[in-house]
Amino acid sequence: MYSSPKTLLLFCLLAVVINSSAQQFGGNPPSLKWKQINTDTVRVIFPDGLQKLANEIAAISHQLGATQSTLGKKVRKINIVMQNQTTISNAYVGLGPYRSEFYMTPQQNSFELGSLPWYQQLVLHEYRHVQQYNNFRKGISGLFYILAGELGVSLEESMTGGGSDGNWTAAVGTPTLDGLGAVGGGAHADDEHVLADSMPERAALLAELVADLLGAPS
Repeated sequence: MYSSPKTLLLFCLLAVVINSSAQQFGGNPPSLKWKQINTDTVRVIFPDGLQKLANEIAAISHQLGATQSTLGKKVRKINIVMQNQTTISNAYVGLGPYRSEFYMTPQQNSFELGSLPWYQQLVLHEYRHVQQYNNFRKGISGLFYILAGELGVSLEESMTGGGSDGNWTAAVGTPTLDGLGAVGGGAHADDEHVLADSMPERAALLAELVADLLGAPS
């Protein structure tokens, strides 16, 4: 029996289709149905069945975007994706693409969970990061980016844990620029250190900033 090349090719393609399966992106099964709630400040994307929680998250986020002013008034609409197909208890805000993802499984230790429901903790904490990202590069921070560019220094936006006096000044609305010290690592550890080669650059950058703020020639 003779089979033409076209017949063999068609048979191979059918075999591939029969044995293929849909891609599962982000750990979510293809059968999961997604919905969304839109306001002028936030878009909440959520799996079918989480409508009540999504409504509350959208309402809290919208209120925070309308009333929060200590960081600035710039508001950029963000997508919040509610993930319920994971055992991870966490959330984050990402810049590329600009979105926040909430992992909806709460922590199992009630002493660590606190008195607020998990989803409320997520939206209150993560929307603060949203406002931080929205209001970067303005005022003294914007000036610092310009001066750094003139010196050939590349600055990137980032967030880190920890505390400083800057937490208190920023909390009351005072323009605060933190992290002007030496470049290094191992804070508060046995291997804490600074990179000596970076200190002239940091000193020059700080001198430019002070001179500009005082109106003095640099």
